[in-house]
Amino acid sequence: MTFKPFKLMLTLCTALLFASCTGSDEPAAGVDKVTVRYTAQLPGYIDARAVGDGQQANELFFWVFDENSHELEALRLHNIEFDNAGQAVVEVPLTPGHTYSFAFWAQNKNCDTYNPNNANFVDIIYWHENGDDLLSSDDLRDAFFALERDVEVTSGNELVERTVSLRRPFSQLNYGISTEAFQAMAAAGFDLTGAKARVTVSRAYTRFGLLACGPTQMSDNYVDDVVFEMALFPDEMLKSVRYTDPVTGQTAMRDYVWLAFNYFLTTIDQTSLIDTSITIETADGRTLGPFTFNNKAVQGNYRTNIVTDFMIEDVNFNIIIDQNFDDYDNVLNYTY
Repeated sequence: MTFKPFKLMLTLCTALLFASCTGSDEPAAGVDKVTVRYTAQLPGYIDARAVGDGQQANELFFWVFDENSHELEALRLHNIEFDNAGQAVVEVPLTPGHTYSFAFWAQNKNCDTYNPNNANFVDIIYWHENGDDLLSSDDLRDAFFALERDVEVTSGNELVERTVSLRRPFSQLNYGISTEAFQAMAAAGFDLTGAKARVTVSRAYTRFGLLACGPTQMSDNYVDDVVFEMALFPDEMLKSVRYTDPVTGQTAMRDYVWLAFNYFLTTIDQTSLIDTSITIETADGRTLGPFTFNNKAVQGNYRTNIVTDFMIEDVNFNIIIDQNFDDYDNVLNYTY
């Protein structure tokens, strides 16, 4: 009987000690998430062009990565729509005191050339599921990306707002012929009205790394050769090509009849060398070409224009790396 008060006191102390220990393991009250809001802007709505103006991209894919480049899958946001100004907004709640990276990919909903369902890369598929080659001059294949790396989120903010400008991972390869040459060919019996073009390119990479901002496994991860099958010439002119006269050396901006354009994955921050060819089939069934160009420089987020001022059968072309999609003044010219 004399031990009961001691036992009761011991029991109460143990209960209090247990309660105190349990409370110390719980998260501190008032620790909130910080909302990070990104506005992703398509550049085409700024540049205001027609084909290749970016307006075909209508859905955004968004990924969040931690300090160790591991995706936080619960924060993945896909199929986000763009508004009429070419902007898409995403919001994610993040824990203060950590550093994050954010990857963006935008494409057309009806384009099955790209597979953006992996957290680390986007696969580029240069043929249809049934094995058929892709058609040439398909603007639905225009796509965009961005990466915001190592963004530190601090506890002093309830809302962090940032804007990111998307850019193209692809090179756009254009073929064109001057209006004068187009008319001269018609007069010579080679009317290109209603004609089609087939284009081939070599060394087109098949996997775009979201955190690498470029092709992954570059030494072996490409297709040689990609065929963009016969399709009608684009309805629009190939405009504002910087042309260097081979005789006078003077440069000017000129417009051409557009024969074909195609997008394919290449290096982003440096040029790559490819082989390419174009074959033209006239409306009356005659074939011109293929005309082949070896070891020509291309670069992601650039246009490479291959244009001629002469009869196509003379194979006199100018090769021009022209018009960075972000900066018209960044130009390299190659004349042949």
